[in-house]
Amino acid sequence: MSSGDRVEWHDRVDFAEIADAIGVDTTRIMAVRNPAADEVFVLFTPTDDDPPRIFSTELRRDRDGVLRDVGAWLERPGLWEQIKRSVEEKLG
Repeated sequence: MSSGDRVEWHDRVDFAEIADAIGVDTTRIMAVRNPAADEVFVLFTPTDDDPPRIFSTELRRDRDGVLRDVGAWLERPGLWEQIKRSVEEKLG
């Protein structure tokens, strides 16, 4: 994360439109970049695998302003472990 990035926690109801666009429950959304923009980047876990399998995709608003999944779901192998390491380092 670059120094200009801002991180905020949001309730899952804030991601209903995004979850609907990719066909997952709001509890599956892990991170969203540019949630109010016309182009949105999403990290999510579509399954109950342990450890979680993390995927990303890109959403764009169509002419009617509806978010549509326009990217292929890309699996991000190793990202869960990277997140865990980062959290453990920050928590000491």
